[in-house]
Order: sequence, then C-alpha cells, then structure tokens
Amino acid sequence: MDAARIATEITNTEALLDKISAKMLELVDPTVKTYTLDSGQTTERAERHELRELIASQAVLENRLCTLRARQTGSGATLGVPGW
Repeated sequence: MDAARIATEITNTEALLDKISAKMLELVDPTVKTYTLDSGQTTERAERHELRELIASQAVLENRLCTLRARQTGSGATLGVPGW
C-alpha cells in the first residue's frame, strides 16, 4: 500500500470508529432503545441488544487503525546497515 492509500484508509477507519462510538454512547443511556445513524449514504439503526456487536466491531477497527498507523510510520523500526 502506498502512503496516500494508507492515509486515506486511516481517515476512513477513524470516521467509522467515530460513528460506532456515537452509537455506543447513545445506546448506553437506559432511556434509549434504538439509535439511528444517517451517514448521508445510508441510514443505520442500532438497538440496545447490538451493543456487544458494536464493541466487537470497535475492537476490530482499533486493531486495523493500529496496523495502518504502523505501516504509515514503519512501526518505528530502524534499519541498521553496517558501514563497511
């Protein structure tokens, strides 16, 4: 993956994480039974019993984000090359 593609994927993944977080915050309120999220392209509806699935999706996206950031930065690894 090239640098531009990785940056785009990071942005997209962060946007998905924001949406999932918004759903989760609404659903933890005991007075809210369902939550509707309109992304502009689709309308998604989440219900309280789906909270576990949202938490699992959040974990997957967080791992993906870490992987993408590691690819972007080279995982902070340095390459030592002998000077001979």
